[in-house]
Amino acid sequence: MLCQEREQAYEPLCRLFDEETGGGQDMGRYSELLKQAIESTYKGVIQRNLAQLKQDRGALLIPQTQQPRDVDHFELITWLVIK
Repeated sequence: MLCQEREQAYEPLCRLFDEETGGGQDMGRYSELLKQAIESTYKGVIQRNLAQLKQDRGALLIPQTQQPRDVDHFELITWLVIK
């Protein structure tokens, strides 16, 4: 909803982001936030699997090889910085 009806980026915020990250060269802070979000997502998958097992004997689980575990399982295609 924050971006609803906006067609262009908010330039002052883009400049601030570029200053903080050295033009996108120092993304350590944001990479750590992304890592935390992925870990949270993975924990949610595990919790959902456990809940399904408790509720339904015929539950189908996502194979472990297909479960997102780390940053390498994701491709960042866009982002939104909220200040």
